[in-house]
Amino acid sequence: MDIKEYMANRLRDLRKRSMVEDSADVGFASSYGQGSQITDAPDGGMTLSLVITTDAVDLDGDIVDPRGADWSYWNQRGLPVYLEHQYGICETVGKGRKDSLKMGAVAPGVTGWTIKVGLIKNELGLAVAAYVREFGQIGSSIGFRCLDSRTPTAEESNRIGLGGGMATRTITKWLGLENSLTCNPCNTLSGGYPTGEPAKMLNNLDRLVTKGLITKSAARALGLPEQRVIVVRNEQRRVVVE
Repeated sequence: MDIKEYMANRLRDLRKRSMVEDSADVGFASSYGQGSQITDAPDGGMTLSLVITTDAVDLDGDIVDPRGADWSYWNQRGLPVYLEHQYGICETVGKGRKDSLKMGAVAPGVTGWTIKVGLIKNELGLAVAAYVREFGQIGSSIGFRCLDSRTPTAEESNRIGLGGGMATRTITKWLGLENSLTCNPCNTLSGGYPTGEPAKMLNNLDRLVTKGLITKSAARALGLPEQRVIVVRNEQRRVVVE
């Protein structure tokens, strides 16, 4: 499955999950969670603090204006947080705290939304915590429905995204549908705010597995491609399964 097919499937799932028509303008926008951190409670609970979206130019050329957010739908759903826009129970890694969902400055000249997430103490939740403790960051991506948009202003048109693109549309009103974590936010299915070093992120995941901090299955769920050994003409070759 190539990235375009994968992205189409995720958008289809997003429409189905949020019960909107097939023609609804929905999408993903992501933020590289610089400064993400884990806070441990005396009872063993784990809280993840991160930036979930910003007003930076994404890979699709969109600026998703934080001021136009409507989080009512996500609030009604209980603020679940998933992995890679997979909406099953097994891919749920935590739950956002309503009183912590706030908009404000997240970097010089950058506005966005932040939240604190109570992580579930399962295989994936523990893997997310291990990753953030090790590297102090993790990617975050929102699924949303566009309610209104316009042509970018002169100032917005001069912004350059981390992917090198310029703004072609400003989404001024939008309905937040969900939030997902990813260790590879430069993936184009997230629409968004790239690390510039996807290979490094995957190598980091591989290293956590080698160190025994997270399981292989959790690393794959977080974005590490599965590797298989095949025999070709009596030679072993390691291949990546997309």
